[in-house]
Amino acid sequence: MEVAPGQDPSRDAVLQEMENDLLTLLNMTATVLVRVKRPPPVSGSVSRLKRKDPVASALPAHSPFGAVTTGQTLARRIEQRSRGLLLETSLTAIQQSRIDRTLQSALDLLCALQAARYAWQIALLLPLEGPSGRDALPHLKRVTEQAIEMNSRVAFAIEGKEGAGAAVADQYRAYWAVKEETAVHFHELRESGTLSQTARRLVRAALWSVTVAAESMAKAAARFTLPLGAARAATKEQQEFRHLDRGDDLLAPLPRR
Repeated sequence: MEVAPGQDPSRDAVLQEMENDLLTLLNMTATVLVRVKRPPPVSGSVSRLKRKDPVASALPAHSPFGAVTTGQTLARRIEQRSRGLLLETSLTAIQQSRIDRTLQSALDLLCALQAARYAWQIALLLPLEGPSGRDALPHLKRVTEQAIEMNSRVAFAIEGKEGAGAAVADQYRAYWAVKEETAVHFHELRESGTLSQTARRLVRAALWSVTVAAESMAKAAARFTLPLGAARAATKEQQEFRHLDRGDDLLAPLPRR
């Protein structure tokens, strides 16, 4: 059977493997977000948080620390494969667009995974702030549940399921509605003096982290619901804002109010 120009079956297989890696990144993010909903007891939180990085890096891959390390490895593998494929001169426009969206989505989903880990770390710290911190956890859990639902709908978009784009858009609106309700609630607690200053800052950082995770996942879904040509045309504009996607400074000290 003659293969049409640019239609290399092995190349398409590599592209499919890269998209499967995206789903793995997404699944790891969901696992970490579930940990945000169910942080361990306070005693376990304290002992683990006192450990240094070498110990944390030795944790199993299913822990949030191990998940981020594995996610970074997957994202690097996608990047290396993408750059290797883009060097080929026989790529069709559709294949180039598919590579572009996979590479950009890998960066977004890694950002989502990192942000989810930050939210998990904050969920460990909140109970240490006494009653005000413990009372904040159910509200953080409610927002996190919406992000987890977003995660499952984004997976449908990456898999190419029909109607996935509309489902992600609906969930995006639902997430923001719950997030805004929660923000108003915490604002009222702050005004009444119920939350300690530390708990208030932790809550802000936690909500920010979960929001970064949800936003990053939604961006990946948008790429897979747009026509491939449109996704490629948007790449240059998205690269200009790439520095905004990094979650490295989410836990930096907040300015005093």
